[in-house]
Amino acid sequence: MSLPSLRQLLRAVLTHSSAARRLAVDLASMVFRAQARARAELVHAPFTLYNIELTNHCPMRCVMCPRTHAMTRPKGVMEFALFREVVDQLVAQAPKGLLASQPVWLHHFGESLLHPELDRCVAYAESRGLRTGLSLNPLLLSEDKGRALLKAGVSTLYCSLDGHDDASFAAIRGVKEAYESSAANLSRFLEIRQELGAKAEVFVSIIDFELNAASVELARRRWKDVPGVRAVYVKPFTPWDGSVEAISEISGNASAAVLDFTSKGLVTCPYPWRSMTVAYNGDVLPCCFDFDGKYVLGNMGSASLAEIWNSPRMIALRREFLANRVCNPLCARCGELRTITI
Repeated sequence: MSLPSLRQLLRAVLTHSSAARRLAVDLASMVFRAQARARAELVHAPFTLYNIELTNHCPMRCVMCPRTHAMTRPKGVMEFALFREVVDQLVAQAPKGLLASQPVWLHHFGESLLHPELDRCVAYAESRGLRTGLSLNPLLLSEDKGRALLKAGVSTLYCSLDGHDDASFAAIRGVKEAYESSAANLSRFLEIRQELGAKAEVFVSIIDFELNAASVELARRRWKDVPGVRAVYVKPFTPWDGSVEAISEISGNASAAVLDFTSKGLVTCPYPWRSMTVAYNGDVLPCCFDFDGKYVLGNMGSASLAEIWNSPRMIALRREFLANRVCNPLCARCGELRTITI
């Protein structure tokens, strides 16, 4: 049973009693145990890249982002030659159906609108058969940048707009007098999308946590019927890898049910068997929560993606997961290590 199918079944069960919740955990545990038995340290199946970091520069000081509180790695920008190599190596080993099944996100812990060749990167990836996606801050979405991005053929855009006025935006994103200008940029961008007839699916994204308690419904009302907006996406709050106390202390709103499998002795995270992340400097990471290069699998300057996919570091990570003895600095405190969100 696939994870999406399992989630659908669990949603149905969880509408009932606490006994049904226990049944749901037992049912899911059987599925995860069967999956674990089928997993191996060495993986010959093709992989995907969850995201490619074009830059880790960002003007925001978001309270919920570990980049604000704890990122120590140097800042930089991915060279186009490296980006092209990443894309080419990904395409060389993955079937078209796998590449078409989900976007490759062209961001990690930075604002990709700051990359001087963002449109070139998007256009190249799309020309090679990738579906490109971006999460961006509309504050930096100038008319020229927006038009270039749409003409490059980007597939999916999540425009992050927290708060509902300048004060609430500043409390979350750390930039003063920026909400209305961000909203104006987004409105103009949507007009350009309509003018161009661009294919990009555009979502307005707002995080579901305590500082947005008064803003979520206002965002829905303001944006849900605007031409060009696919939907208003209320994004579940995440404490990332759980290592930043200032973020872990923030309360997310309970809009989604979370099932915990710690008592069952199960690691539910699938990423070491599914995908990787590439940072701007060529470091390859296990997942999108690794904001500071805590567990580098390898670097593209000395190994290919295919080699890194089954490198000693990746095999060691898979061994930790299979043995349910996870102690590496990236995963040990992660809230999604032994849970699934329904």
